Amino acid sequence: SRSVLAVKGPLRRFAPWTVTILRFRLGLDAAEAWWLQIDGSTRLRIESIDEARGERARALFFRYRDKDFSFTDCCSFVLMQELRILVVR
Repeated sequence: SRSVLAVKGPLRRFAPWTVTILRFRLGLDAAEAWWLQIDGSTRLRIESIDEARGERARALFFRYRDKDFSFTDCCSFVLMQELRILVVR
């Protein structure tokens, strides 16, 4: 089983945010180690958030006004639905 990490495509800012936070909180070595671990993993697959996925995520983001979903959450929901991921552990 493989995990999904949304990194590439028009909304590729998610990984840079993470690596930037790691850099400033834990240092450049920690940020680089995280990046290399993600890049070399056989358990992760990088999935693009292209325009169509981004639009579906946007629709979810504004549809559920009673929820505190982040846009990142909505991108994850779109990927989970498309990739038929039913359980997150």
